[in-house]
Amino acid sequence: MNTFKKILLLSLCFIIGNVFSQGVALKKANAHFEKLEYKDAASLYEKVLKKDPKTNIAIHNLAACYLKLNDVQNSEKWYSKAVLLNDTKPDEYLHYAEILKQSNKYEESKKWFSKYNSLVGNDKRGKKQFDSFSHLKELYADSANYKISFAKGINSRGADFSPYYYKEGVLYISERDHDKHSTSEFMWDQSHFLDLYYSEFENKEEPTFKKERPFSSKLNTKYHEGPLAMNKAQTFIVFTRNNYFKKKVRLSDDGVNKLKLFYNEFNNGKWSSTKEFPYNNNQYSCGHPALTSDGKTMYFVSDMPGSIGGTDIWKSNFINNTWTKPENLGEKINTEGNEMFPTLIKDSVFYFASNGLGGLGGLDIFSIAYNNGNMGTPKNLGYPINSSMDDFGLIYSPETESGFFSSNRPNKDGGSDDIYSFKTKGFYLNVIVIDENTRLPLSKSLVTYTASDNTSSIITDDKGMYKVKVLPETEYNLTASYPKYGNAKSAISTKGSNAKKNLEIVIPMRPIEYKLIATVTDAKTRQFINEAEIKILDELNNKTVFINEKTNAQGSSTKILLGKTKGEKIKFEILLKKEKYLSKTEIFEIELADEPTIQIPINLLALDPISIGTDVGKLIDIKPIYFDLDKSVIRQDAATELDKMVTILLENPTIVIELGSHTDCRASAGYNMSLSDRRAKASAAYIISKGIDKKRIFWKGYGESKLINKCACEGKTEAPCSEEEHQLNRRTEFKIVKM
Repeated sequence: MNTFKKILLLSLCFIIGNVFSQGVALKKANAHFEKLEYKDAASLYEKVLKKDPKTNIAIHNLAACYLKLNDVQNSEKWYSKAVLLNDTKPDEYLHYAEILKQSNKYEESKKWFSKYNSLVGNDKRGKKQFDSFSHLKELYADSANYKISFAKGINSRGADFSPYYYKEGVLYISERDHDKHSTSEFMWDQSHFLDLYYSEFENKEEPTFKKERPFSSKLNTKYHEGPLAMNKAQTFIVFTRNNYFKKKVRLSDDGVNKLKLFYNEFNNGKWSSTKEFPYNNNQYSCGHPALTSDGKTMYFVSDMPGSIGGTDIWKSNFINNTWTKPENLGEKINTEGNEMFPTLIKDSVFYFASNGLGGLGGLDIFSIAYNNGNMGTPKNLGYPINSSMDDFGLIYSPETESGFFSSNRPNKDGGSDDIYSFKTKGFYLNVIVIDENTRLPLSKSLVTYTASDNTSSIITDDKGMYKVKVLPETEYNLTASYPKYGNAKSAISTKGSNAKKNLEIVIPMRPIEYKLIATVTDAKTRQFINEAEIKILDELNNKTVFINEKTNAQGSSTKILLGKTKGEKIKFEILLKKEKYLSKTEIFEIELADEPTIQIPINLLALDPISIGTDVGKLIDIKPIYFDLDKSVIRQDAATELDKMVTILLENPTIVIELGSHTDCRASAGYNMSLSDRRAKASAAYIISKGIDKKRIFWKGYGESKLINKCACEGKTEAPCSEEEHQLNRRTEFKIVKM
């Protein structure tokens, strides 16, 4: 396990007990253990257990030591003993299950993950790991599509990891014995401190490398320097280092020298002064950066407060020379385990390592389609990129279809972490997304492709293309999506295809054309109205006329909303006319969504048939017009209702209305007749004052002469009616007398 994993995981160290007096050797072993000096502690615990094999604390701590030293064989040996003791902690079952998985003992591992899950029901780590066993076969499906090689000329006897493309070669992290710094030892496992190195390609195709050299005396110190990232121009660098800045070493409250992020700019042939990431902290680590091409967005790893698991991936933007407050990428990527070593390839694919998402064992590498900060679903790269051991720090060149990654899988050279090269083989599908009309490419289109139960996503490049590796004898269903375009579906089969010849599929996409349908009907019969005049004005564009025509035999008028896009709001004023129908004006507004056909609600476009004697007030639902007691002055609430009639008369310039005012039977007939006449006159005068020709409205007071129920009054005897029944007789009618 490389040093940067060690430091970032310090907060997860599982310490069973404190130092207590059980012999000098045990006391010394515990002291080394608490100082995180695991190699020295392990040696002493071995001596203690040789004398007394039943010393429980020595068994627990020795298993933990070998776990931290990444000694799979010995950690398996001692965890197999620790999990049988009566003071075993749940995390030890988890660690044992993980170690067994790294040893390819999947069935036994599954049993101990199940044991852990039964004890810790709310921890998703064990569940995801347990569930991943059912997908192991899938993780070996693509194994023939990669050629893996031990990178020649770049690995040393110590740890070498986290390669990064730079100029005509590769930058990487190494603890090789090279300079005066190498005499320093990291007490965790007595390894050397890490520095940044650069090796130029000797043969890029093989690949092999020339002699390495330290990257920069400006950046390398006597402490750890680690994973780094640069912008596309390689003029801006962010890198990981121990908490050592301006020649001062700072420790956390528990005495640990954490990791921090630092950045520099390259100007006039040299690196500028080092600056510290403002969200570094002595109490937690920040490291493992990845940058977008412009250097404006950084993804990094931290165990800061707010983390979901041990270490999470976070995000910060560089705006006006200032980093924004970090954001956790959330549970789609981060787990209760550890997510580490993010890399971003050409702003289109995001890679990271995780031991919490389930896989072959240890850290597995996952890929995600990336588009302007939006990420798809993590996909395990499978074997042979991933193994049962720790695999991490992957970089990839789409142009050469090759790359590098780090792994501590066993090899004949015996190094801890080493760098491996890989080259993809098999055959590929070139996916090309274009505009159906212009035939121009649609860059950064999202294409989802499904084979059997597996679904993945890609983002097309500037040429609307993406080369995706495909499996033989497989059916693929593809769906392309692009802003302001409808989804486009396609399918392709590799059955019978020559694996030496790449396939190609072109997916044409049509811009979304929103279609507006207006259907006019008779409000009573619900029949379509043919040749109704319909005029639609665009309220949001200076009342531009959008439709001005007559409906067809189906009562409809249909138009394409040219230039309108998803999410845009529309607001239309609709004017409807038809002989022997009451003309009307309505407002229709909506926000455009995925559905391209927009049907204006039928009830909005229903016209009321009219004839001589039709009470227009009932058609437009005019509320009762009230007056103060014995008054005929128009109140505000009455004016609101009369304004509705003004609108009707303006929309229907040929109709003439009789405004009739009626009372109930209470009070004398003569009084009621006079009062209703005054009120009818006042109402008509109000309508005329709003610009209606006085020849188009007549008024008449009917008093109690036209009661609509049996609530008549005889002399001083009042009819036995409720107030609601009397109210029905107190009404204003607007009957058509001429058309």
